[in-house]
Amino acid sequence: MKLPPRHCLIMGLAFLAACTGQDKPSQESTPSGFVLQALETPKDRVLAVTNWVGTYRVKTRSVGSIGEPANNLTWSDSLFYQAPLRVIMIPFLSMGFGSVDSGFYNLSSSYVVSGNEGVVESNEGKCAETASAFATPHMTFPSDSTIQFKGYTDQGTLLSCAAVARFLDQTYPSEVAGPMFPSVFPADFFTFPLPGVDEPLHLKGRKQFITVNGAVVSSMPSPVEWGAKPIEWEISWDLWPEETEVQLVLDAEDYDTWLPFGPQSPLPNSLANPGELPAAGSFIRVRAALVPLVPTAPDAASEITFFLDSSSIDGIAMNMPVEGAADSPQDLQFEESKNPGYVVEDKNKLRTPEGSYSTYAYAMVSSFDYGAYGSIRAVAKLPNGKVIQSVVLAKVYGGGTDPELALNEPLRIPRRAENSKIARTWIEMKGAFGLGDDDDSELLPGGRGHRDPKEGGDGLTLQEEYRGFIINGIHSRTNPDDVDYFLVNRIGTPPGIVDGINRFTNVTGLKVHQLKEAEGNPSTRLINANHGQVAHLNDQHFVILRWLTDGSGTSKTPGGASTPGNIEYVGISANLSNSESQPTLFEHTVAHELAHSANVPHHGEGGLLKVEWTTTVDGSEIASTSEKVLDPSGYATGDIVEMIYSPSSFLQPKQPEAFAPKIQRFNVAARCAQDGTQSVFSGAHDCLMRYSAQALIKPNPPGQRHIRHSLTDEHEEPLGLTLCSTTEGTGFNGLGENRHGSAASGRGECIKKICVNDRHNHPKWFGGTESGPPCTRIRTTK
Repeated sequence: MKLPPRHCLIMGLAFLAACTGQDKPSQESTPSGFVLQALETPKDRVLAVTNWVGTYRVKTRSVGSIGEPANNLTWSDSLFYQAPLRVIMIPFLSMGFGSVDSGFYNLSSSYVVSGNEGVVESNEGKCAETASAFATPHMTFPSDSTIQFKGYTDQGTLLSCAAVARFLDQTYPSEVAGPMFPSVFPADFFTFPLPGVDEPLHLKGRKQFITVNGAVVSSMPSPVEWGAKPIEWEISWDLWPEETEVQLVLDAEDYDTWLPFGPQSPLPNSLANPGELPAAGSFIRVRAALVPLVPTAPDAASEITFFLDSSSIDGIAMNMPVEGAADSPQDLQFEESKNPGYVVEDKNKLRTPEGSYSTYAYAMVSSFDYGAYGSIRAVAKLPNGKVIQSVVLAKVYGGGTDPELALNEPLRIPRRAENSKIARTWIEMKGAFGLGDDDDSELLPGGRGHRDPKEGGDGLTLQEEYRGFIINGIHSRTNPDDVDYFLVNRIGTPPGIVDGINRFTNVTGLKVHQLKEAEGNPSTRLINANHGQVAHLNDQHFVILRWLTDGSGTSKTPGGASTPGNIEYVGISANLSNSESQPTLFEHTVAHELAHSANVPHHGEGGLLKVEWTTTVDGSEIASTSEKVLDPSGYATGDIVEMIYSPSSFLQPKQPEAFAPKIQRFNVAARCAQDGTQSVFSGAHDCLMRYSAQALIKPNPPGQRHIRHSLTDEHEEPLGLTLCSTTEGTGFNGLGENRHGSAASGRGECIKKICVNDRHNHPKWFGGTESGPPCTRIRTTK
């Protein structure tokens, strides 16, 4: 094992001392491992010990509300931070130089400004993060029996988290930060007593106080004035002499492959009752072992204590549970039942029993979340009164150039990069190397969708996909290469629904996940609702598929075509439930409407007349047909003439099929009077997004606009089952016949329109409940 530089220095100084010829102190005068100090004052005792180690902690809290219902500000902030503390005493300067190693903090901060009309503005953030090391103010000695140590970072250093801000109906990324440490205190505010000459060498301090806008006050103000923010503080630290001839090395069983899991069976629907918390989903066993650096080093510890820092992400997965997610347990914990023979002081602190001398100790850590992360460190107290802070050997993180290098940092759980919350083993399994936790750059296969990674993605960050979702009762970490789409299917599994969903999946290249009704909140439709302390770019939504029973006989997607966040629902006409004789129509309709929820519009708007034809035959066996326009409104009812469609100007009357009254409903295609406005029938003939017409009104010659050309036999328009890659008309819409023409400007190329990422503010295409551009259908009757 390689000795750290400071141990080499200590051994070098010992060697030089031996070379001076000084007598070696008698071994009989001092018990093994102890040093008697004939010093007169507590200050002298402290300065005589060069290296000190311990722990530094900060807690803050601020909660309040100001104003009346018409203009109210409510806020809630909390911070907990802890890190190893080191001090080097310099006797000839009568002071100590302090530093805080890399630490860990949990920060939560939010505010809401509301008025009579509801929330006007808000900002909310929550995270569990690693904090950088920093130098503390010096330790000084106002007297022989006191020490002064403010023990906080410089004025300008803040602990921060990503946040989500809202102003009216707009949402945007933001940030929250922990409070700034006040700069002005009374002279003796951070002065603490030193241990007496006959007491153990243990330095400690604890201070509780209140500040308002940076100034220390004696009590909490009431009422709180506008612009004022009272903060409750608790700062504590402790130090012991450091043992430098032994290392306390941390590692964990199955560390390379371990993944956090949340509760697995049964999965909780709610965490609102803390007394009914589910069982942990996985466990990792951590070991702290003493490793002597010199032959004379102490070989056992009188006590080994483990300190755990953990995330506290809402819920157990990104979408579950729906209720009580904020009340979910801390993600990583020490459980008494899993650590027999040890003293579990709380969920973050575990130690060996008093009087048990050992060279190693174990701590079992329980995981309650599929995205749990944190860190663990240990401190060993030795019989000589000194302590050791744990180290981690570089090899546990991959080794680098010096695998045996001892790192003065905690053991990260799970194994992960320093700037990541994602288990490295999952990154390796998925090949997601070089991606940040907030990456959302996956692209659809086969040239589909937007090809710029900045315009791609599925609205879910890499960390959200890693933490995963409860899908149909089973936890799933989604694939970062897939563009994911989430669907709540309220209809069930009639063949047409199944075929339509499968068709939508195949033509879009999306990875479609079908959720149970209870696996998402239908009022918000958020699939990543539990994103506190997780890298998060935007709220992503699932889509609801349901029957439409409004009697119109029309399927529709209100809010479309757009990304899922704008989609109220995908409604399939209940009339189709009886269309077993038309399975292709059922499949086409379901896939078509679902495509609207993936930002795919029609080839044009307007040009569609939904009509009802009533054909009667008089006594002379002469048929007549009356046309009533069902949609859109405003078109007069009148008689028409039916002809069999011909691409040329040839007219061939259509004969009645039976000498009896007959009522039929059709889609009739008409050109728009407005220039440049193409109809829903235009574009690629075999595309899923093109409507199929059963009859056509030719705009020319004007005198024949009362004629309806029936599209039958070889002129019948099949239902498209693909997504087009062109804006041009093809087949009967192509050059030559040009039945309905090319797609409207900006339409067509449907394969490139696919997008489910709610972060991208694509404008809503005209469709669904949108009115679309004006289109006056060119139509007359007899």
